[in-house]
Amino acid sequence: MCRMIQWESCNELNAYRLLDTNSDVIAFYEQPLVIRYIQNDIPHLHYPDTLVQWKDYQELWEIKTASEAVKQENIQRTRLLESALPNLGYRYRLLIAEEFTREPRLSNALTLLKFGRNPASRLAEEQVRQILEITHSITWNSILKGALGPQGRQLICRLVLEGVLRFDIEQPLINETCFTWVGVNNQVATWRL
Repeated sequence: MCRMIQWESCNELNAYRLLDTNSDVIAFYEQPLVIRYIQNDIPHLHYPDTLVQWKDYQELWEIKTASEAVKQENIQRTRLLESALPNLGYRYRLLIAEEFTREPRLSNALTLLKFGRNPASRLAEEQVRQILEITHSITWNSILKGALGPQGRQLICRLVLEGVLRFDIEQPLINETCFTWVGVNNQVATWRL
């Protein structure tokens, strides 16, 4: 997001880390708005945790632990907002916080964010594209051993964050992990909740 993000719990922090690694996400905003609604003749105010702008739609997220998510008040609010908010251009979702801690996805996201901070030059990106046009993939081990130069790890991580390269983020990042070029007509296999 190229800015500091405010988070109120580790659950939100994990969600934001994962959102930041998903190239299908255009932007996300914490505590973006207030929803005023009436349920059972009682007025309520609700501050969703996050607004996520995907390439093709936008969602409001409420992040709760599994034990909080099953509380009747949260279930009722979720049902109401899921049905009412599409008329205003939003989807509404109640997400389980523990889902954001699933491994190895979270560790892989942290690796991408740690090493992929700096933008890749178009020249470096083109060099990787040309290599992968011939080899079709490159392993994490080859990258760590310098096949793409001393900044290869940073370059690969950045290109994954940009959606140019892909690997299976749901699998452990090990020596044999393969990175492939997404290409113009391919879709990045990014995670969705």
